[in-house]
Amino acid sequence: PKDPSKKGFALDSSVYRMAQTLMAQNPKVPKAKIGLRLKDETVEMALNAIMKEDADFYGVLLVNEHGNAADKYIADLKSLVLAIKSRRVLAGADITEEQLKAITSLDDLTERRLFIMYKTKPDDYPAAAWMGRMLPLAPGSASWAFKQLEGVKKDKLNTDIIEKLKKSHINRYIDINDRGVTMEGKVMGKGEYI
Repeated sequence: PKDPSKKGFALDSSVYRMAQTLMAQNPKVPKAKIGLRLKDETVEMALNAIMKEDADFYGVLLVNEHGNAADKYIADLKSLVLAIKSRRVLAGADITEEQLKAITSLDDLTERRLFIMYKTKPDDYPAAAWMGRMLPLAPGSASWAFKQLEGVKKDKLNTDIIEKLKKSHINRYIDINDRGVTMEGKVMGKGEYI
């Protein structure tokens, strides 16, 4: 629609901005679906209900609905892992430094179908951009590493945080010679490549 807010999404909402970033890539996915969860549903419950209604999709992105409440977002990530364990879907999520600090154990996020992108800007959606850029390609035809993303700010990270992210199999979008580049291209499950 010309005015997405008439469908329930404000132009400045996280859902709208994430979808906008997803669709801004080249190549890009031809279409996207937005699934909602009820107030008392976990991510796992919501995804199960969505898939009963319509399972014709491959990628799932998690929107942070909790603002600065990092522990609630991490609980959503853990619920997402439970939801995708027996499904043929790829899930992506973004994580900030505050959210990374709230993770008590990365073992709870170890999953071959989940990738996480680190971000320093709260209004960026690198996981959505990356999924939008890569899902149009045939599976296995290209590495997810070293890709440029539209609409995502390049992070300048120090060596300590880079090493921590590498060790945790968390991807990043950084500045190399004035170009944004995705690094690693790995899922949370033992550092396998996406």
